[in-house]
Amino acid sequence: MSRYGIPTSGVKSSYIKDILTREFEGKIGFHSRPQRNQSDLVYDMSGGGSYVEAALSSIGVSSEQLVCNVAERLRVDIKSIKLVPWPPRVEELEEEEELSLLMVQLLSALRGKKGVDLSPSTLSLTSLITQYVTMRPTTTAINATVTLHGMTRSKELVDSYYKLGKGISYSNVLLLRDVWTMHDLERCSVCPDEIAEGEPSISIIDNDDFLNDTLTGGGTAHRCNWMFLQRLERLVWEYEANIQDEHARINDAKTVSRALTEKVSEMQAVTPYRTIKRGEPPIRPKPTTFSSSTEPQRKRSIIHALARADINGDGPDAAEQTIPSYSGFHAGLNMEQRKSKAYFHTSYNQPPNKSVVNDVMDKLSTIIATKRMPFAFLVGDHPVYVLITLLKAENPNKYRDIVPFLGPFHTQCVMMSTIYKRYKGSELGNVLVAGGVIAEGSVDRALKGKHYKRGLHCLRLMYEALLSQLVKGRLVPNLADETRENLEILRDTSLSKESRAAVHVALEDDADLESLITNPSGGQ
Repeated sequence: MSRYGIPTSGVKSSYIKDILTREFEGKIGFHSRPQRNQSDLVYDMSGGGSYVEAALSSIGVSSEQLVCNVAERLRVDIKSIKLVPWPPRVEELEEEEELSLLMVQLLSALRGKKGVDLSPSTLSLTSLITQYVTMRPTTTAINATVTLHGMTRSKELVDSYYKLGKGISYSNVLLLRDVWTMHDLERCSVCPDEIAEGEPSISIIDNDDFLNDTLTGGGTAHRCNWMFLQRLERLVWEYEANIQDEHARINDAKTVSRALTEKVSEMQAVTPYRTIKRGEPPIRPKPTTFSSSTEPQRKRSIIHALARADINGDGPDAAEQTIPSYSGFHAGLNMEQRKSKAYFHTSYNQPPNKSVVNDVMDKLSTIIATKRMPFAFLVGDHPVYVLITLLKAENPNKYRDIVPFLGPFHTQCVMMSTIYKRYKGSELGNVLVAGGVIAEGSVDRALKGKHYKRGLHCLRLMYEALLSQLVKGRLVPNLADETRENLEILRDTSLSKESRAAVHVALEDDADLESLITNPSGGQ
């Protein structure tokens, strides 16, 4: 009785027995008293259960007293739960959160659920109540607030969420991002730890331009970003915490911000490069080429043109066309490719000039030696590629394991510009404008490669239109029955990807396509 807040002084067992008898009548019974001055044990006449709790409530335990009793027991249970340390590391937030099972049972009972309800809403609410009781952030609250800030970047929304007791404050979100950045910088001082050893990697240098908020809009801020790429299955996922606790658990925002500024300034420090001996890129020998080097690509273009046409070689109306464009058509036939994972490593507060590129190449040489890589590609746009080749020519031994590489996107832009100069005056732009493919004011820059997607779309449509006329006049009338059946299979998009891909491979070996590629004009 004292556990339930009822005074026990002067209370006789006979008085309690009378109360129980009036309350439950014939539903309960009493065991015989084994010794003198000891209370009888109450039992259930119908099911064998205990009526002690019900009997005590009938004595006069109020609802307020019941709530206090429950709160006291829950508070002790919740405070015994181990919470995530503050400020937490990223990997600590990915671990399963420990929750009070007693609180989960209470919430399940409040919802009228039989048993324990382990739904996400119940677990999330349990975590928020734990934060309210302990006055310390929980894993759920931290993850929810960081996700909200990442999606909206809104200080007002994050603080409103915090005032409702459902997350952490905006200042703590900024503190976490600074702490996590410090963790990454200390753990990955040379390069990202996840990069596998003994495997080549791809480094990319990119120049980012940001317009300043000026009256004329002419001011521009330049930054140089450096990142890594490597095959996903080759990565090393193990993580070993090698940071001292006194540095890892700093929760003073000013201290973390000052340390982060010093660390970033140290990483962004660039020694001016001075050319001691000016060199020129070595002349590479002309690679051996074959007349059929573009044959697979030309075959795929012809097969795509045949698939988009009907049995007579005529193209259906756009509303009735079921075969997608060139890229979508071949993407639907290819199997899933292995993906690479990107790792951002360093950002310089200046454009990729010669000194910055030299600093990147110095650090990349150290990374190659540390990770025991056979070589590493260094990718950049055309101006950066020129700097990479010049620096390698001036320091051939120092950068012998670095392979300069012009990015595929920039290579295609150069090829589009080459096509524009080669066919300038052929009225290619006039045809595209007359066909409604592109506006007159944009066609010139698109064909120069300045508007990449528009220019590629224009060239692809023009190539496909010319190829369709060639295929219709020479190839379609002479197609074999087996080839026509294979084309029908390619047109049937309801078939599986594997069966259509097998037919596509068979068509690449078709003799009719071989003859068209060998003599595309047919003597005309």
